[in-house]
Amino acid sequence: MVLFCENRKVCRNVRIAHFLDETPRPCDRNSSAVCDICASEKDCALYGKGSGWKTDNAFRLVQQLILDNVLEERE
Repeated sequence: MVLFCENRKVCRNVRIAHFLDETPRPCDRNSSAVCDICASEKDCALYGKGSGWKTDNAFRLVQQLILDNVLEERE
């Protein structure tokens, strides 16, 4: 269940179909019945921003945001 909730890549309809042992049918992105993953993937203005960053720079940014209390670290 945790993996299902934390998923940010695979269409939820496909994941549910696999779980129910059914033939998967991805969302029709032009439909009003689109899962949150498919609806938000490229519609977000921030999609792809930072894709050219090196991993260590992204990690340092997150660390700094935690130190500045912008983000909260949880276990």
